[in-house]
Amino acid sequence: MKPFKIIIPCLLILLGCGSNDDLNCALVDCALDSFQIILVNDAGINLIDNGTFNASEIVVLRDDEVAGTVVESSDSGIQSAIWLTLLREGSTEFRIRLSETEIDILNLNLFIESTGQCCGPNFSANTATYNDIPQTIQQSFSGFTERIVVVR
Repeated sequence: MKPFKIIIPCLLILLGCGSNDDLNCALVDCALDSFQIILVNDAGINLIDNGTFNASEIVVLRDDEVAGTVVESSDSGIQSAIWLTLLREGSTEFRIRLSETEIDILNLNLFIESTGQCCGPNFSANTATYNDIPQTIQQSFSGFTERIVVVR
C-alpha cells in the first residue's frame, strides 16, 4: 500500500469541486486516517530498512484486531514505517509485535480534528507514548499524516 496512491487522488477529487453543492460523495474514495511509527537506533538508522526487524513479522493489534501494516519504502527514499489505522477518539492502545519475542505498546490519545461532507471524522493525536515513554508527534506528508520517530 503506497500512501500517495490514496492521498493524492482524494485531494484531486476534492480540489476539483467548485462548491459543496457540486460534490458527489459517491465519487469520493475516503481513506482511513493513519499514523506512522518509524523505528530508529541511536544513530538514526531505520531498524526495518537495516534488517533489525523483519517487516513481514511485524503485527499491529488494537483490541485483538489487525490495525496496521508495514510499508517498506527504502527504495523510494522514504523510510520504512509501521502504519496504523485510526478509528475512534479517546485513548487507544496498539500492541506492536516486532518479533516472536518483542512486543511494544503504543498509546495514542486521539481527538476528532474535523469532519467532512463525505469523509470523516478525521482523527489527530494529542499525545503518544511508546513503551511508556512520551513521544513527540510530528507531521509528515505535507501535514496529512502524523508520526513518531522512536529511538530503540
